[in-house]
Amino acid sequence: MSSILSLSDDVLYTIVSNFERDLTSLRTVAQVCQRFHAASRSLIFRHIPDLKWAERQLLRRSLAETPKLQQYVHSWLPVSLHHDGTITDNQLEEALAFPNLRHLAIQRTKGLPERKKEEFWVLGTSGFFRKGRDEMDDFHCYFLDGGAEGWNNIRSACLDSAGSFYFSSTEIVRFMLLPSIKSLKVSGLAQLRAPHLPPELSNAKSGLEELQLRGRMPWSCETTVVHELLLPCSGLKRLVLQLPMVTICYTTPGIVMYTVCDVLKPVAPANLEAMLEPVRESLQELTLLEQNNDATYDGSVMDFSSFTELLHLEVPAPCVLGHGTSLDGRESLYEKLPSSLQSLHLEFPRDTGILYDNSEQDEFRDVSAGEIPLSRYQWLRQFSVHKVTHLSRLTKLSMRDPIASTRQGHWVPQPLTLPSDLLQLFHHSDIALDIRVSYPNPGSPIHRHSWSGCTGRSYGSIQEEICKRPGCEGRRDAEEGKEPWDEVKEMMEMYEFWEEHEDELKYGSEQLTSRIAESFEQ
Repeated sequence: MSSILSLSDDVLYTIVSNFERDLTSLRTVAQVCQRFHAASRSLIFRHIPDLKWAERQLLRRSLAETPKLQQYVHSWLPVSLHHDGTITDNQLEEALAFPNLRHLAIQRTKGLPERKKEEFWVLGTSGFFRKGRDEMDDFHCYFLDGGAEGWNNIRSACLDSAGSFYFSSTEIVRFMLLPSIKSLKVSGLAQLRAPHLPPELSNAKSGLEELQLRGRMPWSCETTVVHELLLPCSGLKRLVLQLPMVTICYTTPGIVMYTVCDVLKPVAPANLEAMLEPVRESLQELTLLEQNNDATYDGSVMDFSSFTELLHLEVPAPCVLGHGTSLDGRESLYEKLPSSLQSLHLEFPRDTGILYDNSEQDEFRDVSAGEIPLSRYQWLRQFSVHKVTHLSRLTKLSMRDPIASTRQGHWVPQPLTLPSDLLQLFHHSDIALDIRVSYPNPGSPIHRHSWSGCTGRSYGSIQEEICKRPGCEGRRDAEEGKEPWDEVKEMMEMYEFWEEHEDELKYGSEQLTSRIAESFEQ
């Protein structure tokens, strides 16, 4: 203990700051001794989490009684934003009043104005969000026009739709244009339209370095809209983006209702490359996320060879390999990657695997590891063979291969056994491999509509090995006439009940709509 106490205040503060987001650890550290208490006290109020109402009142009282604590606050409670762009109470003014506030979280409230409730019940959930916000309501940014001095300190912001109205592209751009902001994360997006900016902001530039745009179901967005969002961000370094695609979503009828999202037109990777042109020279990390793993592609590919600063790349495999391309056609992938690349991650869709193309899915599904020809691994060798000439900085290669038609969240990824000579080749090239294929997890519930697609490829009979693990012995075989899980059986009973009372409970009927409306009012 004497050696720790002999450390300088700067070193001690650096050590304690590693726990700045862990209040339990900070409280423990503060009770060790007076020096630890002094080093950790300012950090206790640095990041304020979302609290219950009573806890918020106690916090406000503490800050009011000891005003000097306000200077330690870097992130405050989430601010609630209404549908019309107004703020609940004075939450925004309260947050911006902290002199050293660096991070701001804003959530859309779940409440709907009275004029919107009738439209919600007529269109249904998916139809309501697919329609999007009205033109008159889509571009409210009044909350950004006040508190000018407070906005100057904001370095990062998180925008969350909280399951209600999503943020518009105009609001997103307005946040990008805050004078000191470096990081912006937006979640719960559904439909993005082109931003509407006042003339004085049409040519404004942003100092943003990190941007995340994550969608939900229904998610629909054109690449041209994202291109407009990226135009002000010429210095962007990190981008996480839900894969832009044009979709239509609808809710299936019945008591057991679920939302289905169909892609209206194939994704064009060539358009995705053009979309990224404004940030081509600055981008260091790029992640493209495919939400439902159901997208179709037009066969074009993205060429990242001109992205000279790109270090980390994570994209769906068809974006760089093409859709329907044979294994031989994949051997030139290294030419489409920049020499600066350090790590590459590919997510394979359902109909195209690491070792087969989309025309071979059915015949390759049950092939064991010993029956796979060595020629199918050939295209993987390019990353090692061409490392010296094209990929000199590459140190990590990872791939994921989901299969069949179950949701990816119910699957267990298992390492793919590669030939020994291929492993040695990558070892000598100092490239770390993490290649996995996914199999249905017997210990998790699977939707009844996905059960028919749960027989994955064997890839060395990994699926049978999983079934023998502890905790999986209770799995019941559907072929013996038993439901695979109790959850599925319960859903089947509800589904059969709906079929029996189809005329009475038909989705969209006036009787059912009024019944739901009555329960909602209660």
